[in-house]
Amino acid sequence: EVQFENGSSVRMVDDALIQFERLSLAETGGKVQSIRVDHGIVYLNFEKVTSDDRITLRIWGKIIRIAKSARLRVQTDQKNARVAVLHGEAYLDGDQPVVIQRNETLVLKFDDPDQRKPEKSTEKLASDAWNDQRDRRKVLMAGPAAENGVALRGPGYNPGRYHPLPQSIHP
Repeated sequence: EVQFENGSSVRMVDDALIQFERLSLAETGGKVQSIRVDHGIVYLNFEKVTSDDRITLRIWGKIIRIAKSARLRVQTDQKNARVAVLHGEAYLDGDQPVVIQRNETLVLKFDDPDQRKPEKSTEKLASDAWNDQRDRRKVLMAGPAAENGVALRGPGYNPGRYHPLPQSIHP
């Protein structure tokens, strides 16, 4: 897992392979992030994205742009790449850009580079639960105010340790 200073994160499952092609600041002060996804399942949680930020994903030479906060799951193998937007939206660059909205999946086929229509669903994967658990842990580690307004202070509280909330207060 890689976490950026604005709270965004990239999580790789098992044998996933990515490359950070560019991480820098633009002259405007915005963040420039270019990430290439080569193989496997990768969760990308982009938070606090501003209009000055330039965030791109490259998958098989195709460019996916993130213009505002979004959560994506990219799943690639030798034949297909599936870009699922779990929250927010993303854009496939090209002569006719394609918008991938929340709960849509764009399937890029290695043998059909012109396939550009998103499916109106996102398939659930076993690793989605793991990603959600990591998100909950991140909230708990962020400080004393946890989800549901529960304060994590008192005897035995260590801010560097995961403190699960009692089951009775989870939604």
